[in-house]
Amino acid sequence: MLKTWTGMGTRLLTMKRPDHFVCIDKANRDGLCDYFSTAHFTTNLDNYWDRIIAPMMQTPWWQAEMPNEEVEQKIWMAAMLDAIYYDPMKR
Repeated sequence: MLKTWTGMGTRLLTMKRPDHFVCIDKANRDGLCDYFSTAHFTTNLDNYWDRIIAPMMQTPWWQAEMPNEEVEQKIWMAAMLDAIYYDPMKR
């Protein structure tokens, strides 16, 4: 798969299932790859599941139960990884 398809492919997955996927693009790639201890330049759409999604599903915050409070539920369901690791200088 072409490296240039990673951003587009992961964005489409995230649009379809924001509760399970995170977009990887040049603005957040370094932060996400550092967090999941994977190589920046070789992470692509072909290995996205093994390097990003599978490790993400093993984290305590992923496995936590949904909170009872409505406001906390909205925050819990929001796709935050992209926002946390977004670097506007790399856009």
